[in-house]
Amino acid sequence: MFYFVPLAYDRIQNGQGKGSKARCEALIWKMCLMEEELYTDGKIITNCWFGSLAGYTKESPGRPTKKVPVALCDQMKEYTIKLGYPRTGVFFSDPQAWGTYEEIRYALQKIIAEQRYNYQTSNDVYFSTNFGHSFRVCICIWFLKRELGMDNSLFRFHVLLAKHSFSKKEYFQETAKFFQYLYRFVFDKPFK
Repeated sequence: MFYFVPLAYDRIQNGQGKGSKARCEALIWKMCLMEEELYTDGKIITNCWFGSLAGYTKESPGRPTKKVPVALCDQMKEYTIKLGYPRTGVFFSDPQAWGTYEEIRYALQKIIAEQRYNYQTSNDVYFSTNFGHSFRVCICIWFLKRELGMDNSLFRFHVLLAKHSFSKKEYFQETAKFFQYLYRFVFDKPFK
């Protein structure tokens, strides 16, 4: 089974959202390469789950507000479907999370639940983000897969790099967040 999860960055509306679009496009690019490879073997991707999970706002991830009536995951879903993907499989859009840790945790919980109904012996989980964010994504995956009891023999995790970058300020903030996350994971019970 293939799981594709674009991590949200910015809102996609009125020509905006270059980061979120780039993250969706990175996963679509990977799907195209996989389809091309499988097509030469006479196969198609049928066991595909594409999930976008970012909510409305930090304060109200699961409910719309007057200012934000459309969840970020729904904007990403609409953009991806306009590009014609996924061609087969399921597109899952559920606005319940906000932030890197929460999006990854929620995605992994959904994947575990999916595994209970559709057991596969081999699962590839692809997250897409940019280079500056990838370090924090990797530590979240590493700690969460252990916390959630995800067997390394069943799940392989991949982080695809999207073609967008942070500003200098965002890189500084990302560095601080990385060490904040690392501290919370190592010394505290994280994010509960």
